[in-house]
Amino acid sequence: MDKILRTVIDAILEKKGEEVVLLDFTEMEKHFVDYFVIATCENFDHMEAISTNIQEKLDNMGILPHHIESKRGGKWYLMDYGYFLVHLFTREGREYYSLETLWGGAKRSEFKDGTDT
Repeated sequence: MDKILRTVIDAILEKKGEEVVLLDFTEMEKHFVDYFVIATCENFDHMEAISTNIQEKLDNMGILPHHIESKRGGKWYLMDYGYFLVHLFTREGREYYSLETLWGGAKRSEFKDGTDT
């Protein structure tokens, strides 16, 4: 895993994001992005706090998002950094969109407290 993705994952864990998963699409024949970083948040304010932390850390590395999409009070926060996307969800949103099931062919890594499995 590259330094940028590790920074994103650490930024999520630093702000107590839960169920942090990295989906790696690089070995799949057809893919539009190399990685998804997915995390569960308590509520929209929690998503914003994590998003801000990610943006600040990546800004310090000279990396700016291509696009950020969210809706106040929503269940999903999307951050597009080109070769990877960050998906921050409420529990309800994560269950509803079920990205891990939809993209079940991707290699999956889970992260807790700075460790990966």
